[in-house]
Amino acid sequence: MNTAQRIIKNTLFLFGSGVMAQVLGFILVIYLARVLGPEDFGKINFAMACLACVALVANLGMPLWGTKEIAADKSRALHFIENIVSLRLLLSVGGFFLLGLLAVFVNKSLDVKWLIVLYGLGMFPMAIRLDWVFQGLERMVFIGLARIVTAGVNLILVLLLVQGPDALLFIPCCAMLAMLTGSVLLILVFRRQSGTVRARLNGNP
Repeated sequence: MNTAQRIIKNTLFLFGSGVMAQVLGFILVIYLARVLGPEDFGKINFAMACLACVALVANLGMPLWGTKEIAADKSRALHFIENIVSLRLLLSVGGFFLLGLLAVFVNKSLDVKWLIVLYGLGMFPMAIRLDWVFQGLERMVFIGLARIVTAGVNLILVLLLVQGPDALLFIPCCAMLAMLTGSVLLILVFRRQSGTVRARLNGNP
C-alpha cells in the first residue's frame, strides 16, 4: 500500500468511526435526558465539566508529543508508552485528589459530589489509553475500533442499568467501564503486535 492509499484508508477509518461514535453518543444523551429529567441531567453535565477541566492536568500535551515522537521513530514506541503512561497515571492521581477536594468544598448536593468523584476515576483508564500510539504508528483502524467499542459499551451499560434518576450514580461507572474496555482493547492489540507494555519511568531509550 502506497502513501496516498494509506492516508486515504486511515482518514476514512477515523471519519467513519468518529461518525459512528458520535451517533451512539447522541443516542445516549437523548436517552439520559429523557430518563433523568432536566435537574439530574444538569448534574451529570456539571460533573463532566469538572472532569474535563482537571483532566487537562493529567495530559499536559504528552499524547500529542508522544504521537509526534513515535511517528518520527516507530521503533521507540514501547519506550514512549512506558514513560508517558507512567507519568499520566501519576498525574491522574494528582488530578483525582484535586477533584476530591472540589467535591468536598463545592456547594452542591451529595449526589453531585459523588458524581464528581466517580467521574474522576475515569482519568485512570484514560491515562492508559493508547490511541495516540496507534496514531503515531499510522494504524487508525484500531483507534476507530476502540472509539466504537467505547461508545457502544457505554450506551449498552446505560440502557441496561439506568432506568431513572435513582440510578444516577451508575452513569459515571458505565462511562469508566466503557473507557476501560476501549483502553484494554488497544493495549491487547499493541501487545499482540509489538510487545509487552509496562508502566515505568525510564529516561533511557
